[in-house]
Amino acid sequence: QLELLRRARKRFKRVVTVVFGGSPFDLGPVCASSDAVLLAWYPGEQGGRAVARAVLGRCNPSGRLPITYPQSYADLPDFKDYSLAGRTYRYATKKPAYPFGYGLSYTTFAYEGLTVTRDGERVTMTVRVKNSGSRAGEEVVQVYVRAPAGAGDRRLHHLEGFVRVGLKPGEEKAVTVPLAKAQFAVYGEDGHPFVPAGPSTLFVGGGQPGFAPCLTEEVVW
Repeated sequence: QLELLRRARKRFKRVVTVVFGGSPFDLGPVCASSDAVLLAWYPGEQGGRAVARAVLGRCNPSGRLPITYPQSYADLPDFKDYSLAGRTYRYATKKPAYPFGYGLSYTTFAYEGLTVTRDGERVTMTVRVKNSGSRAGEEVVQVYVRAPAGAGDRRLHHLEGFVRVGLKPGEEKAVTVPLAKAQFAVYGEDGHPFVPAGPSTLFVGGGQPGFAPCLTEEVVW
């Protein structure tokens, strides 16, 4: 298949590669011979119609990766190593090829005006999201939490909420995402969860902090 793709790269002006699969693998050779890559997973009997609509611009893709694609297999821990170090977006420190939460669109989105309010055991975030491009589309607003420094949390951050919102060109909507206090918890050495003292950081945007622009706010319990 890769040899066929390399031949197509030499023969055609534009090459859009559709990848079918359900696990992360090295996409480097695929991307090197493609102008665009569409990950279709295992789409079923209507997959051909869905792929054609996305490639021809009949619909605006809005999927987001639920897994991380590494730059190479060498970046992954040994298969026999059952520790969490280096696994998933929460613990991996090496830069991925495509991070968890990543996805492209035929339009663009802008965020502003993040507000965070506490009410007892709940936090509510509200942010204004605007379709700043020329095509109607859907944005996936993602909320990540990072524990206070010194809390003993080995996770870099963790996804705790998301909302999908559809917007016409130039349209703006206020998006609200509630989180419970328990979603800020970390696990102690005894294996029991606790909500740490000090400021936890909230990241709100169209992807992970470090890979997409995010608005930030701190919450202290």
